[in-house]
Amino acid sequence: MWRLTGEINSEFTLAGEAGLLNVSTKQWATELSKMLDVPISDTIPLLSIGERSGLVTKKASDKTSLPCGIPVTSGGADTQCGSLGVGAISQNDVSIISGWSCPIQWVTSTPFYIEDASSWFGCHAVNKYWTSELTAGDTGHSYSWLANTLRQNFTNLDLLASRTPPGAEGTSMIFTQQTINMSKIGITTGAILLPAPITMNERGDGHLARAALESTAYTVKARLAQLEQNIGIEPKNVYLGGGMAKSKTFAKILVNVLDREISIASTTNANATGGFIAAMTTINEYGSLAEGASQAKLLLDTNIPNAIEALQYQEFYEIWKIKSANLASINN
Repeated sequence: MWRLTGEINSEFTLAGEAGLLNVSTKQWATELSKMLDVPISDTIPLLSIGERSGLVTKKASDKTSLPCGIPVTSGGADTQCGSLGVGAISQNDVSIISGWSCPIQWVTSTPFYIEDASSWFGCHAVNKYWTSELTAGDTGHSYSWLANTLRQNFTNLDLLASRTPPGAEGTSMIFTQQTINMSKIGITTGAILLPAPITMNERGDGHLARAALESTAYTVKARLAQLEQNIGIEPKNVYLGGGMAKSKTFAKILVNVLDREISIASTTNANATGGFIAAMTTINEYGSLAEGASQAKLLLDTNIPNAIEALQYQEFYEIWKIKSANLASINN
């Protein structure tokens, strides 16, 4: 910001994620800075996402070819921008931003602090809200690794997964534990489990792909259950964005595993959409972030569960939890 505008300022969600903000009060964490002997200037302005940070200076214009004097908007933390981009802007909305990793943010009307730091809490893009957050891990990266290992492109792998029945005929993957504590390192040993003997149970690329997508969906369900237990209420609306939302098979699996309606971003780069909303708000094309998010929601696709497959996945999820618990004993 300073290099573009000559102005020194920060933004609430970014300052919070950097550990420089008292998230509850949304003020600089001056007491913490004294404890750690790390200087924080409480005179630096804190902006909301979508506020104008300044104008491009002549010096910056000469170096970047950006027109001198155009407004520079304050962006925000990536997941918060993603939540904005899929329209998760009301209390008890939940966003699942499933890209390289898979953060899950629950919108709360008050700061929701967990004593053991098992879940994160932060500032929401809309200034009157906060977020409670867990992650399903590096889900998209794991799926990319699988595609590279199998020498498959994503389109073909998705097709193979779609042709494999729910449950992947006993094939399963576990790359994260059922319950997570965000203050600790997760499991260090994962597993790909196949039915034996192989002679009677040959499995192919489609089984491995479907097992990976199902594992991600099971993990998301487990994280939602953990957040729901903490907050004490069911989510109001659930939104899916991120690169994994490109997979029609994954979207279908997730809807059936969660057994609920999900709104899915047709433009999968939810973070960029949130940044666009911020910029349009800065130049008054949108009257507010909420107005921009409401426009983005008009582009979402609504998926509803299939009753038969949702029932099947209730059983498969319980089996996955047992396998996950057994694997946890190896990691302890």
